[in-house]
Amino acid sequence: MTPPVQVLIPLSGAAQDVEPCLRSLATHLPPGCTINVVESFRNLWVAGNDLLLLDPHTEVTAGFLEEMQAVLHLHERHAVVTPRTDHAPFFGIGSQDIWTKIRDILPRYQIAPAAGHFCMLIKGEVLQRFGLFGTGTRWTISFAASIAAVTRR
Repeated sequence: MTPPVQVLIPLSGAAQDVEPCLRSLATHLPPGCTINVVESFRNLWVAGNDLLLLDPHTEVTAGFLEEMQAVLHLHERHAVVTPRTDHAPFFGIGSQDIWTKIRDILPRYQIAPAAGHFCMLIKGEVLQRFGLFGTGTRWTISFAASIAAVTRR
């Protein structure tokens, strides 16, 4: 059984853009999850929960969290999971058309030294061990790289 998920959406000045994100979560988030929308990044993580950090511009799709959590808990060394996307400037697939053509031939997951910042699921055990991290526009990339270095040992 996977732990409950806490969703944290730091607005960082994007309050006017968060409504589509919240609508998509209302439609696709499994029961038992909690959502915290905050003006700026701060640690609201509840011990024991996996934490989903979500950019306010992100719109999620059906089954997104179940698959992310399944991959996160496939192996004890998996610490952070980010989804594939056709909208991110980094680690993006390119377009919905390309994604439709290649999704069935891609592996379920791949190891990457960094992670995209728009949607990141972090294992609760990792947060318990290392704590939460700093702020800034690229903190998720440095956080994922730091955790990857530790989990490769």
